[in-house]
Amino acid sequence: MAEPLIWLNEADVVALVKLDDAIVALEQGLRWLAQGTGFNVVKALGGWGDGSSMHSLGSGLPTMGTAAGYVGFKNWVHTKRGATALYVMFEAETGQLVAVMEAAALGQLRTSAMTGVGTKWLAPSTAADMALIGTGPQALTQIAAINAVRPLQRLRIYSPTTEKRRAFVATARAKLLRGAGERVGRGRDLWRGDRNAGHACKRTVPSSGNAREGRTSQCHRCDPATECGVLSGRFRTDQYRRRR
Repeated sequence: MAEPLIWLNEADVVALVKLDDAIVALEQGLRWLAQGTGFNVVKALGGWGDGSSMHSLGSGLPTMGTAAGYVGFKNWVHTKRGATALYVMFEAETGQLVAVMEAAALGQLRTSAMTGVGTKWLAPSTAADMALIGTGPQALTQIAAINAVRPLQRLRIYSPTTEKRRAFVATARAKLLRGAGERVGRGRDLWRGDRNAGHACKRTVPSSGNAREGRTSQCHRCDPATECGVLSGRFRTDQYRRRR
């Protein structure tokens, strides 16, 4: 007898999946992808009207080690009046529909988890200082992902809009810090001695030379003289963990 279909809304995803688990799962999935066990399906895109668009992309792990695997598609529509994303998952062996999930939070978890995996493997083990350029919707989870693999002691935050930067600094301090100092720095301070650099704005970043040669890299509209927020102290690691 077929198992009942699982439906997960955004609140369910946030409650059931913690960022640490997403990082571990994505890292294992990338290993299987490299070994040829997993695969990706190229994104399909359609558009209409005044910038509206529809998207679909897929991936699969027909086997996961010795266990049976799953395949699925993420589908979403984006318009100026709103957007909706759904992930549809099937059993790879039987083709049975297993679950349908709202996928906005799921997408943020996946994006942040990729940052966590990259930081784990590429950043020095002693890295504890992060520069963040941009305070968009995914900025907070980007910080959480880096903090999960490289516990932070200092965070420098830049946004070209002063009001947005100040609001984000207040949010980050409230949600991610336990006892911290706050001060105002300058844009030029963002890349001085940093070991983790997070770019969460939509502006292009020119290619840079080797940091050991003393060269710097910055968003082309990040004014070195503009204020940036600097937070330091003990960063929380449980903000995006499952609530028991």
